[in-house]
Amino acid sequence: MKTTESGEAAAAVLAALAVVRRGRIFDLGLDLGNPHTRAGGVRPAPFGFTWETVAGPEASGVTFVSETVRAPIHFGTHLDALCHLQRDGRVHGGLAVAQVRDAGGFRELGVETLPPIVCRGMVLDVAAEWGVAPIPDGAAVDVGHIEAALSRPGVTMQRGDAVLLRTGKAAEFGSDPVAAWQNCPGLTADAARWLVARGMAVLGIDSTSADALPMAGGDGLAHEALLLEAGVPIVENLYLEEIVAAGVTECCFVCLPLRIQGASGSWVRPVAIV
Repeated sequence: MKTTESGEAAAAVLAALAVVRRGRIFDLGLDLGNPHTRAGGVRPAPFGFTWETVAGPEASGVTFVSETVRAPIHFGTHLDALCHLQRDGRVHGGLAVAQVRDAGGFRELGVETLPPIVCRGMVLDVAAEWGVAPIPDGAAVDVGHIEAALSRPGVTMQRGDAVLLRTGKAAEFGSDPVAAWQNCPGLTADAARWLVARGMAVLGIDSTSADALPMAGGDGLAHEALLLEAGVPIVENLYLEEIVAAGVTECCFVCLPLRIQGASGSWVRPVAIV
C-alpha cells in the first residue's frame, strides 16, 4: 500500500487542512454518463453497462445485480498519469515505452504509483480576467493571463499547490453537451512551465484538455511540459463554476486516483473543502 510518511508530505497535508474554516465541501467532479466529453472533439464509445443478475438463496426471491462498465479512462473528470504522454517513444524520466509497457499495462509510472492528493488548492479564475466565459475554444491561457488572475485580491500561490484553473468551459457540460466535447480552451506550454517553476504540484482545469484544442503546439504542449518534463499530474474536466461563484480562492483539495494497475489515468471525484 502507498503511504505518505515523509515530514515534508505530512507538513503539506497539515497546511492544507489548516485552510478549512467552514466545513463546506464543493464537489468538483462531473457525472460519468451520456452525453459526456472527451478531449480532441473525438466522441468516445457510449458509456454503458453490461448487466449480470445473480440469484440469492434458493426460493428467497433475492437477487444481486452487478455491472461491467464500458468507457474510456480519459473521459469525464479524470487524472492524467505521468505515462499518458510520450515523446519519441519515451515517457517521464526518459524511460522507453517499449521497456515499461506490455499487454498488462505500464510496469512503471502507471496511475497506481501516484499517491493520494491532499494539498492546498488555489482557485484561479482566468475567465474573469479574459472578460468572457467560457474562454473561446482554441484560445490558450498564457503567462500574462495567469499573472493578471494572480493579482486579484485574496489570490496567492504557494509551493505545493494544486492550481485549479477556471476557463468557464465546464458550464457547457450542462447547457450544450455537443459544444462541450468538440474543442476547448487550454494552457500554453510556457504558462505550464511558469506555474511549475513557482511550485505547482498539480494542475486542475475545467476544460476537456490542458492544451487548447485544436492543438497548435508552437512552443510545445502543456501536457508535455507537465507530464513529461516536470512530472506534474493533470486533472481535467473539473467543475469550478460553483466554487468560483462562492468567491473561494483557496481550499483543501482532495483527489484520489483509483489504483488501476498499469493505467495511464483514472476517473476521479475531486473535492474542495473550505
